[in-house]
Amino acid sequence: MSVSRAISLLGFMAVAISSRDSSKPVVTVDPSGQIYEGDTVILTCKAEGQRSKDSAIRWFRNRVLADSTLQTETIPASGVSLTLRPAVPSDTEIYWCSIMGWDSWPIRFKVHELFSPPMLSVEPSGMVTEGEDVTFRCEVWYPPRKAGESLQATIFFTDDSGRPKAVSAGDQHTFVAERANAGSYYCTAQAVKNDVRKISPLLWLAVREVFISVTLTASPGVRVKAGQPLSLKCSAVIKNQSSGHQDTDRAETSFTFLRDGQPVVTRSHSDLYDIISVNRSHAGKYRCVVNAGRAQKHSQEILIYLQNGPVVFGLGALGFLAATIVLCVKWFSSSL
Repeated sequence: MSVSRAISLLGFMAVAISSRDSSKPVVTVDPSGQIYEGDTVILTCKAEGQRSKDSAIRWFRNRVLADSTLQTETIPASGVSLTLRPAVPSDTEIYWCSIMGWDSWPIRFKVHELFSPPMLSVEPSGMVTEGEDVTFRCEVWYPPRKAGESLQATIFFTDDSGRPKAVSAGDQHTFVAERANAGSYYCTAQAVKNDVRKISPLLWLAVREVFISVTLTASPGVRVKAGQPLSLKCSAVIKNQSSGHQDTDRAETSFTFLRDGQPVVTRSHSDLYDIISVNRSHAGKYRCVVNAGRAQKHSQEILIYLQNGPVVFGLGALGFLAATIVLCVKWFSSSL
């Protein structure tokens, strides 16, 4: 073969290869910058000079398995565009498309994590005693990595029924522990501008029950007349932790009586609150609080109000009334 013929053949092959490369499909990614979970990612497959039906376009993805080998998957989608909505970090793979048997160059993009999963903490930790103040906090270690994004935290409680319910629309929940508060808790953090929502691990709260019951009673009753005596009794039945039996007397027990939310007796060792003579200022809503060590429990609320009693006259009023009667009798006698 002559040199000129060999050069001509090489030129023909170069043109053919160039023509084949120009027909090779190309995959583009939108957005072209950094991609975060929750974003909508659109991959577009195009080949210059080719017009094909959507059904002739196929999409593929390479996944890296645990043993570092690649596994090729056919994506169940057809058409010029492949939409990932919402994108998740596991979408960080190698993609390519094929048009009528012509494969595109592979393209790889990374979906960045928007924020870390939240963690739920509780103070005090471990088992708490009935009546203790308990605080749950939902913490996200890092702010959202995407500018302009913010998070909304919510704390949930799951009771014996297994149904979770939101107990706070924020990152903190504080309450006084009761037996009904025992159960599992978790929190969620959700991006305000998209649907990214992450859940913390479960946290179990155990509550040690101390009180079986705390009851407030009034004698002679909740309806009293002005000037009458009134006695309020706070009855506490405490569980004996060693035997499991009921115990109604414990040296460390103290009693607080509240009227309309304000204490009238504080930390008394007596379970009685006596009023010698009731007046209008004693009317209101009463409740008692029993403290036994760190444990605390409130009674039910009772309403004390004044009844309309019989008309009572003082000595001056009685004298005036008697004088009036005498004058009336004299006037009547003189007119006869």
